[in-house]
Amino acid sequence: MTGPLLAAWYGWRFLDAPAELVRPWGCSFLATGLLLAIPALHLTLTWPLPGGNNIIMGESALYLGVLLSRAGPVIVLGHDLRPLAWLSLPGGIVLVVNAVAILQHGLTRSPAMWAIADGAIDITNRPRWYASVFQYCD
Repeated sequence: MTGPLLAAWYGWRFLDAPAELVRPWGCSFLATGLLLAIPALHLTLTWPLPGGNNIIMGESALYLGVLLSRAGPVIVLGHDLRPLAWLSLPGGIVLVVNAVAILQHGLTRSPAMWAIADGAIDITNRPRWYASVFQYCD
């Protein structure tokens, strides 16, 4: 949950800020992304959970963790975040599909809670991050 909240906070407060002000935030993205990607890689490779939970939770977490960890150096170096924002769009779509699959197939002990969590991660990850991409598409 930290990664999407961090991305939403960054988009709300620092998207149009000067590079000197946002560079320290790159380390936050790198650390959060690595903390998400490393356990997700383990989950994806070893399959410790029953059934399809490894795929639903592991692969999407790995994808978004790699994107967050890649955003760190991009912010520190002062490059454009739009390519990463375009890559996060399919990840958000996958989270919505996963939320529907969790509800439809009852993949966890409390499917409604996990589906709401997946949907909330997608919603908090969207607002300004995607807006940064689409503002240049006119």
